[in-house]
Amino acid sequence: MTFYDVLLEHQFVYERKTNQDYPKAFDSHLGYEIVWVTSGVLEVVLKNHLYRVEPGHILVFNALTMHKFHVLEPPYERHLIHFLPSIVPEGAHALLEPLERLAYPNHLLDLPGEQERLAGLFGRIGREYGADEWQRKAALQLYLQELILLISRQLRKSPGPRQAAAPQTARDKLVGQILQLLHERYREPLSLDLMAEALHVSKYYLCHFFKREMGTTVQAYMKQIRVNEAKSLLLHTAYPIHLISDQVGFQTSSHFIRSFKELTGFTPEQFRRR
Repeated sequence: MTFYDVLLEHQFVYERKTNQDYPKAFDSHLGYEIVWVTSGVLEVVLKNHLYRVEPGHILVFNALTMHKFHVLEPPYERHLIHFLPSIVPEGAHALLEPLERLAYPNHLLDLPGEQERLAGLFGRIGREYGADEWQRKAALQLYLQELILLISRQLRKSPGPRQAAAPQTARDKLVGQILQLLHERYREPLSLDLMAEALHVSKYYLCHFFKREMGTTVQAYMKQIRVNEAKSLLLHTAYPIHLISDQVGFQTSSHFIRSFKELTGFTPEQFRRR
């Protein structure tokens, strides 16, 4: 059973990681993610923003946003919760409203006065998740609601997004420029030559730099953006497949369907029905 099968069946996945065993490719899926870093420093790429997540920080984001983790300073430890809104009981859905209004849609929180409470919550969630106790799901729902309440109250106090850090190095600046260009112009037949010209670098340097820093090629990343944007349209509109294909930048519907199945394991229609 894959991670996504577990998430869809149980609506909740908890992970505690202390090594660099994280997906090397960009990821996106349904639901929300809550990341709490307790040691080390993590760089998180969320769409076209770079976040430096340090010990004590909480990062919360809509998991349909393309994302990737990279450890900057080991050794590190992070706690990660994936959940679908459906796991929150209907009577408590108001807790999710601040998450649904996230600006990017993601938010980085620094909660120095809440670390003991966070340690207790994540500890209870981890123990319950790894056990096979009576009313396990109900217990996880209770602990998750308390965590969401803590985060949502903080978001209501400071609803403006905490911005991704300003680029610190030439590397950070160029990564941000490339990501921004790709996310702004994915609907166009954007060639490497046009990108290199817009960024004032050679095509050779652009390709090698992006592959080295992001772990994928420019063309593969562009395809993933288009498929990811198509996921959102499939979930939130009734647009026909050929229209979605055109809106996200594919030249033909057949190419769109092949690319979508290659990256998700499903045809667009199968994904929509899930």
